Amino acid sequence: MSRTSYSEVRLHRRCPKAHDYKYGQHLVRKKKKIGLFKGTILHDMLHSHIMAKLDPSEDNPDAWETLEKYADQFKDYFREEREEHGDIIGDCETIFQNYLKFYKKDPIKYEESECFVETELADDLNLIGYLDKVGVDQDKRRWIMDHKFVKSIPTIEDLMTEIQMLIYVWAWNRMHPDRPIDGIIWDFVRTKVPSTPDLLKNGSLSQRKDIDTTYEHYLATIILYGLDPKDYVELLQKLKDKKNTFFTRHKFPTPSDEMMKVILGDFRTSALMIKYSEGICPRSPNQFNCAGCDYKEICMAEVRGHDTKFIKKKYYTKREPRF
Repeated sequence: MSRTSYSEVRLHRRCPKAHDYKYGQHLVRKKKKIGLFKGTILHDMLHSHIMAKLDPSEDNPDAWETLEKYADQFKDYFREEREEHGDIIGDCETIFQNYLKFYKKDPIKYEESECFVETELADDLNLIGYLDKVGVDQDKRRWIMDHKFVKSIPTIEDLMTEIQMLIYVWAWNRMHPDRPIDGIIWDFVRTKVPSTPDLLKNGSLSQRKDIDTTYEHYLATIILYGLDPKDYVELLQKLKDKKNTFFTRHKFPTPSDEMMKVILGDFRTSALMIKYSEGICPRSPNQFNCAGCDYKEICMAEVRGHDTKFIKKKYYTKREPRF
């Protein structure tokens, strides 16, 4: 039985050659690109946080133990890289603390984290995937949650092309007909740390109206310096009332049967094209496909007729096929 995933189909749609490097030659970068490091850390911290609650055993590290593990990995990057991207470990600690404060009264009761799904997509072809979270709200509605770590939070209209979670709803419902999904929650977290107000010469905090911060972070700074929150009532209220630009959850109902028919039809066709076109992998070079591609160094070297053995040895390693 062959298996595929949403990530595989998406990569093949983006560039068949990049798909070949990853799924044909099984190449992966030895070190994750440092620009993606922050999102990976926060994702794993959230997983650890939930699992430590669902199963508080020694086998499940908490979020802070997970952060410590990544702190050791961060040391392996070049000093210039670390300086360019700043204190990633410290930023993740602050962002995660603010996330927990913001969702202190989280309405979602989590049932599973990083849960595996597998179902038949076509003859002799299964779809597999991992769902970030599954949880139930106070109205007994069950949600699939997908964490997104972004520079700026998109609008709900921007999510109309996000089909991954729609496909996962279909897969989950086929596996768990007794626990159907009622909707999707995209859990957005900005990877920017809320700005800390400046401490002025007179010992008070700056009250700039355009400060890019949160109520919780500004209040924590007041307390840190031993100041009186009553002196900052107006700004604190403004921050409390304004729409949060650091943590947002967009909800989307389960797709209609008609919508799923179209999405699954296109997705199934792409998956079958991959299965039956093995070895056919033309490049799709353009500024959007190549920017940020994990295989850009190898690809460009091959295009120029260079020997890629050194590049592969220096930057990549081979992994065992996942399926």
